[in-house]
Amino acid sequence: MIPRILIVSDVSDARSKGLAARLERRGAVVATVPLAAIAFDTGSPSGLSI
Repeated sequence: MIPRILIVSDVSDARSKGLAARLERRGAVVATVPLAAIAFDTGSPSGLSI
């Protein structure tokens, strides 16, 4: 199973990019999204809307 990781950040900086790169080197599939793209959705099975 390949780990899938979502990094949510209000700024796109070297720290989040570095973390994503390290996780990818270890075999994870990483996506980054801005904090503004996240919302709570009570109709969604997960409770989140991305």
